[in-house]
Amino acid sequence: MWLESDAHIQGEAFWLEVEGDSMTAPAGLSIPEGTFVLFDTGRDAINNSLVIAKLSDSNEATFKRLVLDGAQKYLKGLNPQWPMIPVNGNCRIIGVAVETKMRLV
Repeated sequence: MWLESDAHIQGEAFWLEVEGDSMTAPAGLSIPEGTFVLFDTGRDAINNSLVIAKLSDSNEATFKRLVLDGAQKYLKGLNPQWPMIPVNGNCRIIGVAVETKMRLV
């Protein structure tokens, strides 16, 4: 599948399809399973950025919100039922989400 975008990209970019419900929120911003997300590897992740991160103890990447609380960093799903993941040298931020697309049919 080929997805296009007119987003201003600062580095390399790629699309991923969301799997699971950690980013499905009961209210407000929600990015449900099946949504395609465009990630920009050239953007700096700041507080509340939606990021794709590679955890050192997993072979998969995770899509979460980056939360900065003083000196501590966390990865937090938009779904409040998912626990926050403390970031303490155990992950690498790969890219920042810049756009979403959802196919309905």
